[in-house]
Amino acid sequence: METEVLAQFRKTREAASEKDYYRLLCALRPDRLAVSELAEIVRFIEANKQVSEDLPRHVNIFGTGGDGTVNLSSMAAILAARFVPVVKMGTRAVTGNIGSSDFVAELREREADSPTLAQVLEASRFRFLRLSEAGFVYRNELREARRRIHREGVPDLYKIVFPFANYTGPVVQINGAAKTLYFERFAELCELLGRTSCIVRAESGVDELLPGRNRIALFDRGIQRFDAELQLLPDYPAEKIESIREAASPYAAVDLFIGLLEGRAEAVLRDTVLQNAALILASSSRADGNEAGIGELMDENFTKLRALLP
Repeated sequence: METEVLAQFRKTREAASEKDYYRLLCALRPDRLAVSELAEIVRFIEANKQVSEDLPRHVNIFGTGGDGTVNLSSMAAILAARFVPVVKMGTRAVTGNIGSSDFVAELREREADSPTLAQVLEASRFRFLRLSEAGFVYRNELREARRRIHREGVPDLYKIVFPFANYTGPVVQINGAAKTLYFERFAELCELLGRTSCIVRAESGVDELLPGRNRIALFDRGIQRFDAELQLLPDYPAEKIESIREAASPYAAVDLFIGLLEGRAEAVLRDTVLQNAALILASSSRADGNEAGIGELMDENFTKLRALLP
């Protein structure tokens, strides 16, 4: 028999108006649901996904987004995919200005005009999968309702259950968590559902690794193997940090990425992207049974990735 929580969640896929979506999302606040209820929704999403293509052994990345940084995880995924296949999941912008889908669409537009970008994409085993390709299409009314609860500071169920759901059967899944609440709920779901996952959050409230303090947790089939705060990059001056803020448009974001590939990016942007790419490779290595420390693996992979850039 269907539970009330699942029945309410199903309505968020078919509501008639922004007001109805807003009411449902407020009723399904993830800070007020039990982890078993969140898991029930995740299982429903996984049971109804429509990803049919066969993918190679890969890492899957899906973050909570909308936290004011440039598309760091997409840039990092493209670089890391030079060494391991990476599937990045995402949508058009919802709570930010430039969603990963917007960024990747612009990449493809610019590929023909930038030999450097074309060469990198050709060498990268990167695959972007829109949430709509997995069978979950967004209505504009839902987007507006989610933007409203974001502005009001209401925790968003969609920032937990959709990023956490397993769409592609990866060797390890990486979830970025902009809020501490999302980080903790991801961790609880990992334990309950027996997932092999890496969860990451910058202390400043971003769902990626940034200069300063970052928290990383690793789970192996539901067992927590690592959970610690690390400072992986130095604290840069505020004016330097501006280079990793969200760009004004997808065109500007891709410009920053091309500049990085051509050796023209600010060091803070370059090293932040490389550190996030190093985490992807370190997580993959740990999932393959490498028992080296996460810091050691990230240092090793950072050096390997740095050699790709001018």
